Amino acid sequence: MSLGELTGFGELGLDFMRERLRALFEQYRVKMVPIVIDVVVNGATAYDFGWHGITLTPKAGEPPLYQRVRYLERWKKNAAGEWKISFFVSNEDLKETFHGMQPRWFISENQVATDEVSERVRGGGCASQARIRHS
Repeated sequence: MSLGELTGFGELGLDFMRERLRALFEQYRVKMVPIVIDVVVNGATAYDFGWHGITLTPKAGEPPLYQRVRYLERWKKNAAGEWKISFFVSNEDLKETFHGMQPRWFISENQVATDEVSERVRGGGCASQARIRHS
């Protein structure tokens, strides 16, 4: 994601992205799960959009960071018939609260929530107060 960063255009944009990715992979082990909502093809142009679920595990040993970003990509088919991304935009996806419940985007968040409920039960608290929903 390029939040607060210069993005550039053409080759300059690719150079900016390469440098951001180099710095990211230098500091973190990265896992990305694409969640594709739709792909729309119109001749030699296609669009896809959805979310990227990203887990950043610091190489220095700190706890992982979790991010989810919305994205839109435009693809173009080149003369060789290969599809290449010609435009990419993303922004931070913010968690919404539904009826006082915060959604969980990552399986590991469910494990943390389960641990919190277990701790409440061991400590004499009421597990139902935690409002945990597993799917």
